[in-house]
Order: sequence, then structure tokens, then C-alpha cells
Amino acid sequence: MTLLQALRSIGYDAPRWVSPSGRVVFSDSAATTPVKPHTFHGGASLVEAAPTATDAWWSDPEYVAREAATMMAFPGFSRVQFDDQPPGWIGTIDTGYGRFEILVQHRRDHGLPHVVPVSPRRRERPRGRSMLRSDHLYENGNLCVAESGDWDASTDTAATVVAWAAHWHACYVAWRSGGGVWPTAGLRQPAAD
Repeated sequence: MTLLQALRSIGYDAPRWVSPSGRVVFSDSAATTPVKPHTFHGGASLVEAAPTATDAWWSDPEYVAREAATMMAFPGFSRVQFDDQPPGWIGTIDTGYGRFEILVQHRRDHGLPHVVPVSPRRRERPRGRSMLRSDHLYENGNLCVAESGDWDASTDTAATVVAWAAHWHACYVAWRSGGGVWPTAGLRQPAAD
């Protein structure tokens, strides 16, 4: 049992931050990004709703500036733009136990962005002669870093999703090396004092 598991067993869920390289850490510093509470799950792929606005939300200069400012926390990520699509961010998360390239692709409806594994493409581990697919993936292989309701389009940005993806990958490397037990279902909201 790890220290974090022992603390969780008595009801304490430690806050987490993410370093610029994508490592989940348990102490705050000027160079870290807090991990917003979220829940891993998986299952059916997200269905995109019809956009409610006729203008592309991603063209709003205020949003673009805010997102660019928050993504400065992850210098290994670069903005990518696809024809007539919302922007995405591609980069590498370095857990200290592996490097994982992902694409955070915004959705037209401004719902929870897609987190697409780029390299390696699959998230799995050996099981006998076959491979066992990781927990907390959508059917299409995208990472389930949060529930749709955890995402708030008015305040969250791609940086929120990168922090969630870093937490997901920290759990993934523990799952791969720890006998197939996923260490947490996400990060709960801290209890009020």
C-alpha cells in the first residue's frame, strides 16, 4: 500500500499539481498547475452536440489569449489548427516513468475536449500473450480524463485538460506496473472544513 492509498483509506485525498513537463506532484510551487477535481470513467465515446452559436467560439480573441496564457504552463505543447475546426494542442507528458504524446482537441460545441493518444497510440499492458486495454478509455481509444460535467467551458482551457491527462497518465503507469489496479477514480473536491 502506498502512502497516498493509506491516506485515502482514512478519508484524506491529497491535492495534486502538475509540473511543466507533465509530472504529477504533491506540493505547490510557482511552476506548477493545480489539478481541478475530476472523475475518470470510460465507456461510450463522447457525442458532440450541435454548436449553439453561429460564430466559432475559438475565434474569440479573449478566449484565445486566456488559453494561450494558461498553456504557457506546459511549454512542451504547441497549438495546432485544422481547417474549419477548433484548435488543438499537441505535446508530451513525461511522468518520469514514460513519455506520452497526446493531442487535446477542442470540440465545436465547446464541450470536454477529446484527449487523443498520439504516441504510443494504445494505452495497454501485457497480459500473458495478449495485451490488456487500460481502464478509463472511451471505446474509440481516447482517454477519459474527466466526466463531461467536470468541464466548465467558461473557465476551463486546454491547460485544465493537460493537467487531467497528466493525472490520468500517472495512474496509467501505476496500473501498468502495479498488477492492473487503477489507483484512483479521479480527484475529489476537497472536503469543506
